[in-house]
Amino acid sequence: MEIYLNGEREKVNPGETVRELLSRKGLGDARVVLVYNGQVLPEEDWGEPLEEEAAVEVLTIVGGG
Repeated sequence: MEIYLNGEREKVNPGETVRELLSRKGLGDARVVLVYNGQVLPEEDWGEPLEEEAAVEVLTIVGGG
């Protein structure tokens, strides 16, 4: 199965969740905002399975002062 991750095609396992994808990409502990098919996806929904051809954008939050 394939999705678009930050504009690039990415193979994912059927039934893979957003949380599993982030963990596999080394972002499991990172502070990120996730945009799923054009909508900000609340963290409580990251356990839902990814859909074929979904557009996923991962935005890393960087603190500063």
